[in-house]
Amino acid sequence: MSQIQEKEEHHKMTLREREESQEQEKIEIAQAIYIRWKTKKLINERLLTPEKAKAKATAKWSKLDEDKMQKFYKVASIECHLLNEDGTYGKRKKGDITKRKEEYHPYLLFCKENRDRVKAEGHTGNEIMKYLSNMWKAMSEDERKKYKDLAQHNKDSVKK
Repeated sequence: MSQIQEKEEHHKMTLREREESQEQEKIEIAQAIYIRWKTKKLINERLLTPEKAKAKATAKWSKLDEDKMQKFYKVASIECHLLNEDGTYGKRKKGDITKRKEEYHPYLLFCKENRDRVKAEGHTGNEIMKYLSNMWKAMSEDERKKYKDLAQHNKDSVKK
């Protein structure tokens, strides 16, 4: 399996994991909404302490029937939608956050491949980037072609 195929497979896996974690978060939000609502209701009705009311509400959540649980799940879904599912209010950012734009440029691919080697030679901080820049400028077009092809392949695979 090539390095690019491994990256694509990893990307698919992380998307799947992200969807599963979002689903789990919705369940947790539904539970938190129910417990908060029930705790307030118990405090007002029975004059319980907040700790005891929260404990009772938590116990009641586990015994809640599926229909009522679905109502709170819907509220949690709305909450997630209002928060754009990533916890931020407002409009979604344009474009797909999963795109790896830095992979499109040949120079960045070159830096990514050679940074550790240059760092191992003893360069630090800005020196690394200056050294890599000089290396890139000194390369012939034939040497750069490898990185240009890889960048084009990455760009094409993301567009598919």
